Amino acid sequence: AGSGASGLAEGSLGVAAFDTPQGLAVDPVTGDIVVAESARNVVRRITTAGRVNTWVGDGVPASADGLLLAARLDSPAFVAVDAAGDAFLCDTGNFRVRRITAGGAVTTVAGSTSGHSDDALGANALFFDPDGVAEVAGELFIGDSGNHVVRKVGIASTVSTYAGQPTLPGFTDGVGSHALFGSARDLALTASGAVFVGDELRAAIRKIGTDAQHTVTTVAGAGANLG
Repeated sequence: AGSGASGLAEGSLGVAAFDTPQGLAVDPVTGDIVVAESARNVVRRITTAGRVNTWVGDGVPASADGLLLAARLDSPAFVAVDAAGDAFLCDTGNFRVRRITAGGAVTTVAGSTSGHSDDALGANALFFDPDGVAEVAGELFIGDSGNHVVRKVGIASTVSTYAGQPTLPGFTDGVGSHALFGSARDLALTASGAVFVGDELRAAIRKIGTDAQHTVTTVAGAGANLG
């Protein structure tokens, strides 16, 4: 077993060690499991042969695009992998959405500092605690937890608010911006394009429909106020 640049125990599953693995996704090309390891500021891979390796990040909490261990992340959380093997990552501590190509090149898709702002240029958009990501056909849905909304990042990196009212927490079903979330964290997509949202602070599972108005309904949970 070896040790990565961030001091992680790597190697076979029996000797590898993790600290706060926050998000998982399966790479459909290789079959590897991609792990966002929040406390160590890295993304790791568990290969189909059962070996754990640090894929990107050097463990230093900072923001830097780059290749493999030359890239820097801060509290990476949820991750999704597309059909080509590219990963999309909520770099939560940097308030950014990052892309990792199948070859390990890290770039920033959207975000810069904390806040809420939609923009046609991803670099000008602002997020606050992006804590969930799902991908379909090159488009991303982001659980923007600190802003209590779900955002959409289009193919050209255009960022828009998909459902919820920015900076206004609550528990209300309704159409698009009339719906309220306590928080919007982990996301899942159906084949038809419906978005399921873990509304952590309201202890509920919400659904954003496929209709043009993005109607939000509660699937399960009573909407308890947990913060």
